[in-house]
Amino acid sequence: MKTNQQNAIDAYNNACFETQRKSLHNLGDWHHQTPRTMMGDLVVEERDAANDNELPLGVDWAVFDWAVNSGPSRAAKALQRAVGSFEEGAIGPKTLEAVKASNRVDIIESMANEREAFYRSLSTFDTFGKGWLRRNQETMEQALQMG
Repeated sequence: MKTNQQNAIDAYNNACFETQRKSLHNLGDWHHQTPRTMMGDLVVEERDAANDNELPLGVDWAVFDWAVNSGPSRAAKALQRAVGSFEEGAIGPKTLEAVKASNRVDIIESMANEREAFYRSLSTFDTFGKGWLRRNQETMEQALQMG
């Protein structure tokens, strides 16, 4: 049986397109990392020693995938809206506290719905929308399976 970490790695490898791989070249040996280790830019430095402030499995994947696709700030703000936290564009202690108090399935579904609405608002949706919506659906399904 695979661990959650192995599932996260598999999900990442299956969902990552060549364009994202090229954009991640500066992370070094990225294919050995997980969404949790690659999300360092999204989570501010105030991590405590107990590591109890990390995002739950699945939520981390939803945030990470959107960050790769549309930028860390947009992904962080979507998470903050999903949990009713102040939208600042960086995931800090208050956001993490709000995530802990929220249902992970609700967070994942809220983010997927917002991501779809964002894609539909783009002028290039008619050209690229089908692929974007497929990726969004796959990401949501993978995220829900991780918890």
